[in-house]
Amino acid sequence: MRTLIRDRHSRVHRELRQSLMHPFFIAGLATGSLLLLGGWLGWIATAIFPWDALSILGLSTIALLLQRYGLIAQANNWFIIGLFWAVSFNMPFYGVNHPLTALFLPLIVISGLLIGRLFQITIVTLCSFFVMLFAFAEYSGWQQPLVATIPIGDAPALIRSILLWVGLLNITGWLVYVFAEKLERATTMARGQTLALVRITGLLNDNPELDHLMAQVLTTIGEQLQADTVALFLVDEGSAALIRQSAYANGEASRAAAPIEPDDISPLWVEISVQKRPIVVADVASDHRLRFHKELLVRGVGAMLVLPLLHDHRVIGLVTLTNGERRTYLPEEIDLAQALVGQMTLAQQLAKLAQANRTAAIAQERNRIARELHDTLAQGFTGIIVQLEAAEDVVHTEPSSAIQHLQHARQLARESLNEARRSVMALLPHMLEHQPLGAAIERIAIALTTPYGPTITCEQIGAPRPLAPARARHLLRITQEALTNALKYADARTIRIRLWYTDTAINVQVEDDGRGFAVNEVNHGFGLTGMRERADLIGAALTIASQPGHGTQITVRAPYE
Repeated sequence: MRTLIRDRHSRVHRELRQSLMHPFFIAGLATGSLLLLGGWLGWIATAIFPWDALSILGLSTIALLLQRYGLIAQANNWFIIGLFWAVSFNMPFYGVNHPLTALFLPLIVISGLLIGRLFQITIVTLCSFFVMLFAFAEYSGWQQPLVATIPIGDAPALIRSILLWVGLLNITGWLVYVFAEKLERATTMARGQTLALVRITGLLNDNPELDHLMAQVLTTIGEQLQADTVALFLVDEGSAALIRQSAYANGEASRAAAPIEPDDISPLWVEISVQKRPIVVADVASDHRLRFHKELLVRGVGAMLVLPLLHDHRVIGLVTLTNGERRTYLPEEIDLAQALVGQMTLAQQLAKLAQANRTAAIAQERNRIARELHDTLAQGFTGIIVQLEAAEDVVHTEPSSAIQHLQHARQLARESLNEARRSVMALLPHMLEHQPLGAAIERIAIALTTPYGPTITCEQIGAPRPLAPARARHLLRITQEALTNALKYADARTIRIRLWYTDTAINVQVEDDGRGFAVNEVNHGFGLTGMRERADLIGAALTIASQPGHGTQITVRAPYE
């Protein structure tokens, strides 16, 4: 997922550079054409005609061709470097004080905004150097301009020209640098917020447990703001006291590692409950609101950011971020952190709604099963009892009637048994009734694919072979469990499902490129245990191969009979 977001941002930046530079290339092409046409018609007189016009034409044409073939960075670099050398080459012919020297300014702007800080510093340095070099050459008489310009005839004129142009170039470079810094910071914050929100949305999509989701959100907040620790405190509804729920420390979720206790932030809790806005403690040592600031310093807390957890205009908790040294949190960072905290509130509410929905669904299913049992089995057993009692009443007086009652009771028992079997089968996978195993697996993969989740692919090799219903059902359940585990815990970018048939067995493999795990060190839960039990029921071999950081591969090989 992160790679996709990174690629998307790179594509956006590339298209932005292309759209911004394209008008400059077109303007260069038009300028070169006008110079060439004006020189031939005698309307424009330049010092080195036609070479100046041809150089601008060639420079712009090559840049447009590079851009056309997708070489955006090369086109920009070529145009800026080429234009720089063209201006530098023409400066001795026109003089330092000619308007031609002002073409250095757009070069500095373009290089600072579209290429990079180091490249901009290099361009500013070179432009300043050539201005001073040619100004001194013009003053010394080593190089005389061919076109009339404002001459540099004495030392004061030399100093004024150098101060004017060098100052203008460096001031422009500094302004562009400041603007580019702010633009880069805003872009970084926006990108971080997008990544964080997409990540949290993906977690919500996977419907994880609330504790796991909260830990992941805390981890995201800590990563985005480069905090040492992040802790979540919620208000106990009974005692109205703050209780620490979970914490993030040094890249891992650890409730015990957080240095902040509820008593440490009790004054801030009172303030934040009233103001309902973030509180910044830039220096723990000098903040009078903290009663235990010395103890906090001993625990390595130098700065703190406290964010309210709001629901229905009421503070239901708070999130604390700490850093070991003094620091000032930027407004963009506070906004980002508050937005992520808002996602925590949303996640908490969604988890409560999901739990309520699950409870309602379970109750609804229980009622449905109860209705089926009442409408089928209970009524059937009632009929059996009635027939048996009737047979008991006439067994001595009318034996033939008793036999008829017993036959009716036996028929009702058979019908009730069939109804019981149908009720049980209704709880089993129904996708295999009208489609083969491969199509059913592909249907599950499509159902579990989300816009922000990993890419799931299905591949089937060989001609499908008929399978017993129980064998197909267990293979489907094993595949579904492996796919669900990969979506929940692997944090993978791609999941590949392969189904292939050999002469003696059917093979199903679920492979992901996620975080992996040490197979011998993991306490297998119900999922893996259930897969092994299902494999044993159909005489299949289940193999689990995984290493931390190298993904997981689960393969089941089942004979056809």
